[in-house]
Amino acid sequence: MGQSAFSFTDQQAHADVCRQKHKGNRESEAANRMAEKTKITVGGMVFRWFVQQGAAGGTAEECEVALGMRRSSASARIAELKADGWLLDTRQRRNTSSGCEAAVLRAASKAEHDAVKEEKRTQMNADEKGRA
Repeated sequence: MGQSAFSFTDQQAHADVCRQKHKGNRESEAANRMAEKTKITVGGMVFRWFVQQGAAGGTAEECEVALGMRRSSASARIAELKADGWLLDTRQRRNTSSGCEAAVLRAASKAEHDAVKEEKRTQMNADEKGRA
């Protein structure tokens, strides 16, 4: 995997990729606002950890443990990185400490990230045309 040109923008720091799941839950909205101050820094730490894992990738739990993060903080940043195309599912699974299977993720290269973003743009355009 080549060098990445990872960047986590201020706009992404304000976004709440979990809003659809929590449906505007007041506590979740408040947690997202509080996290805005650290999203960029923590998101970068999480992404760098996945870069360091190389092709072997890692699970969310492995990342949480390695970085000493709370599950809620790590999983939120991982969800954002996945949504933005910076983390990709390898389709491999590993057991967690509780014995459940977890997705193994890996960092995307700049080219892979750009391809994911282009695919999402194409799909959005197709969806808009379908509604018109």
